[in-house]
Parts: sequence; C-alpha cells; structure tokens
Amino acid sequence: MTDDFIVKGRSDKEVRELARRARDFFQIDRKRVDLDACMRRQTIWTVKGEKPFQFRVMPDEKMGTADGLTVRADNAVEVWIKESVWKLAQLGEGRARNTVAHEIGHAVMHDRAAMPRRANGNKMLSWIKPFESGEHQANVFAPAFLIDDAVADSLSTPEGISVQFGVSLESARIYVGERTEQAKRFESAEKIRRMCEALKSEISPTEGRQQVKFIDVPCPSCGKETMFPVGPKFMCQTCEKVTDAFPDGDLN
Repeated sequence: MTDDFIVKGRSDKEVRELARRARDFFQIDRKRVDLDACMRRQTIWTVKGEKPFQFRVMPDEKMGTADGLTVRADNAVEVWIKESVWKLAQLGEGRARNTVAHEIGHAVMHDRAAMPRRANGNKMLSWIKPFESGEHQANVFAPAFLIDDAVADSLSTPEGISVQFGVSLESARIYVGERTEQAKRFESAEKIRRMCEALKSEISPTEGRQQVKFIDVPCPSCGKETMFPVGPKFMCQTCEKVTDAFPDGDLN
C-alpha cells in the first residue's frame, strides 16, 4: 500500500525554506520545538496563506495503521495523530515527534483530502520524481522544522542533534548528510567563482592581450552571445552567469 502522491515540484532547498517560514509562524526559537504549543494554535501558515487549524488526538483503533493524517475540509486544515504516538511525542520520542512534524509539513505544503502517515513508513512510488513526491517533501520538511541550523552546526554528531532537538537518529543522520552536501556544493561554487574571477582578470580588454573566444550560443539569462567555457561550465561575460551544459551540448 502506498500513500505517496504527486505535488507541485520543489527542491529540497525550497522545502527547507518553507519549514523555516513555518518555524517563524509558530515563533519557534533555537531551543527544542514545543509541539504541544504548536498544535494548540487556531491557525496555520500554508503556501496558500493562513488557514484555520485544528489538531485532533484520535483513538488508536480509529487510526488503524496510520500514525498521522492530514485532512482538509473546506478552507480549514486538520491534523490527526494517533493517541499512542502523541503520548510518545509528548515524552520526547524522536520518531513520534518526526511524525507530528511530517504532518505539519503536509498541512503547510499540500492540498489533498487525506494523507495518512503509516506506522511502518509510507512507500514512495519509483515513477514519482523525488522533487514531485509529497512524501519526500514531508520527509525533508520534518527535520528542517524540528532542527535549528545554527545550533546544530555547533554539535559534532547526529546523536547530539537527536538528543538536542528530539528527532530520530535516522533523521539526524539524514540532516547531517544534507548539511554536508550543502557545504560541499558551496565550496564547489566558491571554487568556480574564484576561477571565473581569475579568468575575467585575464580576459579583460587590455592592449596587446588576446581576447576571449565566445561560443555561438546566446546566454540563457541575458541573450547576449558572450558565453565562453570555464572548465566544464560556461560563463557569460555580459551578465556573469555561470551555467552547466546538457550532454547534447545545449545550455541550461
């Protein structure tokens, strides 16, 4: 059984930004998120504006295999959490807190009648691309909502993050992996920027200096035919945008 579904495509970075906006709405500081206070709110911020919000703790027998459920009725949003799961969340159990944050993610981002969170995990369909998967987006949202980046950066291990913010060790490890990848991408981008700055210095119009040779493809940003290769990428001398190339040679 699967409860995945196609949603508006969003990058992980965009989803994390939405989680930060939700944190701002709930006025969350850098300490552990007080989920009880969040769920007492009468409204919730969503990508379609602020909506009436209701939280329900439901009997285990009524929820069946679903630990959580996000329901939309008219213009309102409801989040249902299984009673046993909510008790664990109040005790600080990481997976239970993840479940609540996961449902908040659905409430913030997704328009759908009902979206259950299964006790043994929701199966994601292989034909749905991750950036268009409702489950993937909610899985990215949950740790971003529960973990403060600035504080987490001062902690040395996933175990420390798990204890500090009350998230599952699995989510803490995923979070650390994502932050590591972000740092690598930033380092790579900085390296490309430095290469571009050095190359710009070399090709600046100067008497007696050889001028750069442009390729016969307009810049995707400014439309000028002033693109030239910089290692595996291309740079526009006019607007300074750096872009990749598709395998067939077309530019992004």
